[in-house]
This record gives sequence, structure tokens and C-alpha cells, in this order.
Amino acid sequence: MKTLRFEIRIRSAFAALAAVAALFAAASCEKEIEFKGDETTPRLVLYSLSTPGQKLSADVSSSVFFLKPNYDNKLFTSTLDTLKGGLKVYVNGSATPYVMRYTPLEDDYYSSFWQAPTLHYETDYIPSEGDRIRIVAEFPGFETAEGETTVPVAGGFSIVSSKKNVSEDNRVSFDITARVTDRGAEPEYYCVAPARWCSFDGGETYELEYTYAISSQDPLFMGTTSDLMSILGEEGTSSYFSDVLFSGGSYEFKFSFEPGEETVPGYGYYYNENYPGEDPAPDVRYRYDVSLVTLTESLYNHVLSMRSVSASTYGFFGESATLFSNVKGGYGCVCSSVSLSLPLDN
Repeated sequence: MKTLRFEIRIRSAFAALAAVAALFAAASCEKEIEFKGDETTPRLVLYSLSTPGQKLSADVSSSVFFLKPNYDNKLFTSTLDTLKGGLKVYVNGSATPYVMRYTPLEDDYYSSFWQAPTLHYETDYIPSEGDRIRIVAEFPGFETAEGETTVPVAGGFSIVSSKKNVSEDNRVSFDITARVTDRGAEPEYYCVAPARWCSFDGGETYELEYTYAISSQDPLFMGTTSDLMSILGEEGTSSYFSDVLFSGGSYEFKFSFEPGEETVPGYGYYYNENYPGEDPAPDVRYRYDVSLVTLTESLYNHVLSMRSVSASTYGFFGESATLFSNVKGGYGCVCSSVSLSLPLDN
């Protein structure tokens, strides 16, 4: 049994919205519109997703007014003094905090193009299920920002049956019947995440993970919009559901997913058929699993609101959706999740 590393891009969403707004503001228009509101004061933007078994990390930046003169992407972090400011973590009510270290990440061209920059912080503390976590960000010139989360306990999960289908052209799909058991103490939120793991040996051994959207007609998934992006970034039936249909009990449901062809990463049919004299394709092995991710309500609400905001951004002059935040004194989301992964019979 393994734990799926569950991640979601929630860094600097509030700041990124300002970046998108600036792009619209810079575009040419036929008619100028005078802004008659007040300029908002910059506030800290704090994001952290706690996951059992992984060191706690957080990202912090500054909000930027969307009509800021001489707009510069560096404004999101240049006003934050990393020598005089920083982040602290309080666990289970302890008065003694863990101090987070400023740990710059390697530049990622794709992320840097679409996301506003942030300052990344890490600590040696590794969250456990049930931990109560409070993160406090303090930087000169800004109001103190803080957020809290309690790491959820994994819901009960079992695979009742799984059927692997292989078509004549070697395309793979799975039909799954699963059961989830709710603890019933309070409202719970979940996500189903199927994955394929590919191991191959071409001088070195690699293991690559691919996650897939699901499709299902079960009423369990009807609590969110049908076009909602799944929590792992794929499109299809919403992977989200709550315990509204089975609070304190168990629920059996069906879904399917389609990984597609089982081919060697980087070694497509074109390469192998047309260049038989080249290096042979490596020995490949596939395995599949399904994870049940238990989410905090804050993470559930934040991702849902991000989808709404993304959809409304393109209607720039219309009324915008509101991005969920649970950070006091600032913006952002401090949240957590835990996942339980079960293998599928191949």
C-alpha cells in the first residue's frame, strides 16, 4: 500500500489574478474607462497544503492592486524582507513554533509564465493525521496573516471489483466498483484519483505517474458542476464528492477511467517501426491504482472557487467570482489532505 503524493497548484492565486488583470489593462481599447474606486492596500498572500508523510511547506507573496502604475511581476515578492520577516508553524496548540526556512525553488518556465512568483518556505516538521496546524506569516510593512487547518483522517476505502478492458488497438480502460466509509463526526469531502505507474529500464530505471479523469453517472458526483475540473487537473466527471449521501455509513459506487494505449514513454510506434536499428525500446511494466483523497473543507471550497474564478476571468468586465480564503489578515488558503491508494488487478 502506498500513499499518493497529492498536490495542487494553489500558490499565489490571488496575486496571479492581479497579473491577469494587468494583461487586460495593458491591452488596447477603443474606450478608456475611469476607475473611481479606492486602491486596496497590499496584503500577504499565504498558501500551504499539509500532507502526512511530507515536510510542511508554504508559499507567501504580496497582493498587488490590479491597476498598479508601472506594474511589475516582481512586486509580488520584492516588498517582502526575508531577513526581517518569516513564517512560523504552531502544531497542536504548542507555544513553541517551528520556524520555516526560506528555500527558493528552481525556476520553472511554465509556472513562472502563468503564475505570479512567491517565496517558498519549508520546515522539518512532517504532519500526521489529526494534527492541528496554524501558520503565521509576519513581514515588515504588512498586517500579520495566519491560517489554520486540521489534517483529516483518511476515510475508509475498498475496491469491490475492477475490470480491465483492452481493445484491439491496445487501448486500456477500467470499470471500477468501490466502497467508501465515512467517519460521520462532521461533514467530509473526498476525491477519487486513478493513476497509472510506468516502470521501464533503458540503462536506468524510471517510474512515471499519470493521473486520469473519471466518468460516472452515480449521484454521488452530482453535487458539483458537470464541467468542473477534477482535483488533479484533468477534465471529465467531477472527481469531488461529499458525504451527504452516506454520512456516518458506507456507500458503494461505480466509475470508469481510460488510461489509453500502453506504450513506452518517449518510444512511440513511429520511432520503433521506422528506426528498428536504433536503441531498442526498454522493458516496460504498468501498474494501476486508485486513491481516495480526503480533503479539508477549506481545500474543497478553495479549488471549487478557483474553477469559478478561472471561468469568470475571461469575462473581465463582468462580475467576478470570489476566490475562497481562510487566511486572517491576508489572502490565501491553509489546508490539508490525506490519501489512501489501493492497487488494481491488472
